[in-house]
Amino acid sequence: MILTSPEEDNDMILIKKESKIRNPSVNSGKYLLKCCNTNLYKEGERLNQIYYLIQGKISLHKEGRFNKVHKLLQVNHGTFLGLSSLYDSSEISHSATVRGKSLLLVIPTFQFKDFLNRWPVFKEQIIYQLINQLELTEKKIS
Repeated sequence: MILTSPEEDNDMILIKKESKIRNPSVNSGKYLLKCCNTNLYKEGERLNQIYYLIQGKISLHKEGRFNKVHKLLQVNHGTFLGLSSLYDSSEISHSATVRGKSLLLVIPTFQFKDFLNRWPVFKEQIIYQLINQLELTEKKIS
């Protein structure tokens, strides 16, 4: 799968990258990451990229007292991960583990605004995702 910008065909090409690195560092450009049953990022790390889950499932979890792991949520394709890294550089508050085979789009935070301008459909996806997360939180409270 290779995507190009709708405005400038040669400006933005997504290249398939295979990696077994726990938290791949991406300095420039946007990449596709194929991975299977691995940690995407861990609680306490600082992210400098946003992930978009194209295919697969990812489990979000948090370590509690006595090293007990609490499952927060399992997300499916069409989900953005690491959005909080856009607004602050604090440590991430949960871990993300890829379950099975997955394909992710990796977008450096400094290029995310440009990404949304080129593909505005993803703005709607983020709004939908945030509303869904708010509804899930409200259900847990009540």
